[in-house]
Order: sequence, then structure tokens, then C-alpha cells
Amino acid sequence: MTKVYLYDASGYFAGVDEDHGLLPNNATRTAPEVLEGFIPRWNGEAWEQEEDHKGEQGWVNGEPHTIIEYGPLPSGWSADPPPQPFHPGPDYDEQEDGAWVRVRFTRKDFMLWCGLDKLILINAAIAEGNPTVKTVHDLLMAAEFISIKDADTVQMAYLLATPEGGSILTPADVARILAGQEYREPGAAA
Repeated sequence: MTKVYLYDASGYFAGVDEDHGLLPNNATRTAPEVLEGFIPRWNGEAWEQEEDHKGEQGWVNGEPHTIIEYGPLPSGWSADPPPQPFHPGPDYDEQEDGAWVRVRFTRKDFMLWCGLDKLILINAAIAEGNPTVKTVHDLLMAAEFISIKDADTVQMAYLLATPEGGSILTPADVARILAGQEYREPGAAA
């Protein structure tokens, strides 16, 4: 028995059936060529091949998209996810100029950023019994993390720049620490 080749209302190949002599409106006796990645479509006279990406997932202009129709991929299509904007992590904030500034760091980082010469001055001031420097030191030792957005950190940095704090930090040191810039010994390479 011969076969008939069925197509749906849009002309897309829908399967094969037995020819019972009377050809249905949605069928032809012409066999389609079935190619991988394509679907045959009856145009009323012959089968044409249309791309079949139905169900594929990807991105169109950077937005997630699932293909729901036959045909070529939409303009702006990519199977690869769009590049994610760089973000160095939760310890950083992006500034208006696009630069990243570290805003949260460990107690050890803070002390390293102050610089060895400053730590020596802090220890000397504590040894001399300076209560302001001792308070700042104790706060630093108690904190697991320090945030330059935290009012306590700002206050600690400013206290170390006051005469009561032994003027251990200069105003430039305070600005540098609050901007999240790493300390460098004078003359050290960047």
C-alpha cells in the first residue's frame, strides 16, 4: 500500500499514513526529505526545508529566550550567555567613575594598609598609655571585618589623625584608607 505524507495547517510535516485512496486535504503523495536541523514544509506544490530550532534556549540581545517557532534564528541570537559585568566581589563598591574601591576588609588588611611605620606608632602610643589609641586598637582587634562605609571605621581613622590619637595617621592617610587604597611604603613600586 502506498503512503501519504501529512502536514499541519501551517504546512509543516506531521507524519505518514496509509493511502486509502482518498487523499485528505492536509496530505500529499510526495515524500519529503527529512534533514537533521530542518523540518519539511509543504508549499502547495513541493516540500521546502525550514530551519528547526524549536525549543532551543539562548539569548536575544542579551535577554534569555526560547525558540517557539520554526524558521531561522532571530536577529541578535546567541547560544552563549552575555558577558557578565566585572564585579570583584562583595568587599568592593563601584564608584561613579567606574573604578572599584574596596570597602570591606579584614582586620589584618586594615593594619597592613596602615603600614608598618603606623603600626609601630600605634603600639608605642599604647605603651605610653594613650587611651584614644588604645580604644581604636581594641576596636580593631574586636572586629572580624571592617567597612569603610561603617561610621566606626571612619571615626577610628579620624581619631588616629587627631592629637589625642597621637597624630599617627595624616589626613592623607585617612583619605587613602577611606578610599580603600592600599598603603605603600614611600618609594615602593606600585
